[in-house]
Order: sequence, then structure tokens, then C-alpha cells
Amino acid sequence: MAGVTLGGGLGWLMRRRGLTVDNLLSVDVVTADGRLLTASEHENPELFWGLRGGGGNFGIVTELELRLHPVDQVVAGLLIHPGDRLADVLAFYREFAATEPDSITSTVIFLTAPPMPELPESLHGAPAVAIGVCFSGPPEEADDALRPLREFGPPAADMIAPMPYLALQSMFDGMPAGDYGYHQSIRTGYLPELGDEAIATLTRHADAAVSPQCLIELIHLEGAIGHVAEGGTAFPSRDARFFCMFQSTWNDPGNAASHTGWTRDGWDAIRPFSDGRTHPGFLDADEPASRVADAYGEQKMARLAALKRELDPTNLFHLNKNIHPQTTTD
Repeated sequence: MAGVTLGGGLGWLMRRRGLTVDNLLSVDVVTADGRLLTASEHENPELFWGLRGGGGNFGIVTELELRLHPVDQVVAGLLIHPGDRLADVLAFYREFAATEPDSITSTVIFLTAPPMPELPESLHGAPAVAIGVCFSGPPEEADDALRPLREFGPPAADMIAPMPYLALQSMFDGMPAGDYGYHQSIRTGYLPELGDEAIATLTRHADAAVSPQCLIELIHLEGAIGHVAEGGTAFPSRDARFFCMFQSTWNDPGNAASHTGWTRDGWDAIRPFSDGRTHPGFLDADEPASRVADAYGEQKMARLAALKRELDPTNLFHLNKNIHPQTTTD
């Protein structure tokens, strides 16, 4: 919970309620010199600014106070299409995102379909495209809001239904990326637009997947994320439209090179369509330190480095997406 919150906090309610960090009210943190500080809008406000997106760079968080929103049932789930329809799905998703209501958070995932009873047997173990959705608005508005998604295709399987929010949160818990013993390689970035050439690039790289454990995800952002001013928190790039991620997972060390190569090649191919920025919490361990600065941008990086020099001048807290106290933007 602490890591997700301090990094920003993407989630199924973000387009309606903002990021997790937008609902943070106060933080208790132990600094490198042993002080226990409380940070909020009115107490240590600069530290509070930096903690909302700066991760674990400024101390050890011992308590979070969060604004909560009552959520019981949502209308959510997956729409599954055959993998050879990826380009069509992405083209449709581009149009849907332009008018998507803030009550919906959605994502498109290229993956290998598991042998689920809800899916046709022809899709078991085959490439597939999943549109994941969460509608958290008034229940009586769900049918109209979700109709364009459910009618497109039509999908090979419609698994959208009313469900407890906690059921949605645990939907992907069994995937290998979260299991013990697996390795993972990711590359991420923001796409300001989803043009035809970008769609063609994503489709070609999906076709080149080296194993069933390779996936590509595209998340529509905007909504309430952009309702907070860019300078209001350390979390960067509130104007970003789409978050794109290449992810590969493996458990045999002999497969490391092919999987990391697929992930990096995918990002290299889509990079020309990116704005150069990314979510700092999704930077992989083998990426250069300069990517942290790329993620935050020049102004925020300078402000974060100044805060780091004040609270952690020796960089005690460095096992993170590190903001070095001597970082410069020259």
C-alpha cells in the first residue's frame, strides 16, 4: 500500500477518483537523521509534495492517512477478442477513449488466453486481446456507458458483470508476473496519441512474442488524473493520454535473453511515438539512471533533488527509483 501510494497509484478508480496519491491526506515519515515528521498540506508541505510521487526517497513511511470513497459493487470484467484482431481493437479503443466517461477506467491487453471455462476452446492457449473495464458510477448508468465496448466485434467472450470491488482487484492475482520464482522485464512510456503507425508497430511486436508470457498493455489515463494541477504533486505527466507497457515473464534462466530482448525491442520500436516520459514507478532495474530524470522532467527533478539534499544528503534511501541528492539538470 505504501509503495503504490507514494509512487502515484494507478488503479481501477483513477479516472473517477484520481490517483491514490491524490487521496493522500497526511504521512508520518522517519527521516535519515531519525526524526519523525508528519507531512500534509499544512505541515511540512514541501515534503508532502515530494512524497506524493517521489516514492521512498525521503524516509521510511510509518503511517498514511487516506481519503476513502465508498465502493461496494462495480460493473467490471473482461471482453475477450481473438489475437488477430489486435489492430482493430486498438483502432476502436482510440475512438472510444476520446469520449470515455470518467466513471470508466479501461485497458487493452494483448496476452495468451488461459483455459478459462468462459472462453471458447479455440482460444485456450491462443493469442487474445482483452479489454478490461471497471464502471464505478451509478449502477443504472452502466448499460449505456459500457454498450459501445460490449457491442464492438462482437467479442468472443463477454465477462463483464456486477461484482464486488475486491473481486475485481484480485482478478489478475494468479498471473505468473506475481508468482514466486518468476523473472520479469518491463519497458513503459506514455503515448500522446494512438495513430495508425503506432497501432501497426504494436501489432507487429505482438506477433513476434517469444512465449505465452509476453504481454502488451495500453491504459487510457486522463479523467480525474488531470484534474490536479501538474505542479500540485511530484507525480509527473498528468496530461498523458495512454500508458504503454511491454512485459515478459519467465522462470527458466535460459529464457532470459529472448524475453528481455523482446521487451526492449518492443519499446525501441514504439519509442518514436512516445513523448519520452513514463511513470517512474514502472522503471525497470536495468534502465539507466537518466530515465528517472526523464520520468519527472527537468523542473520536478530539480525540486525533488533539492528536497533530497535537505532530508537525505548522503542518499541513505537509495534502493528505489533513486533521486540522487546531487542530481543536476544541466
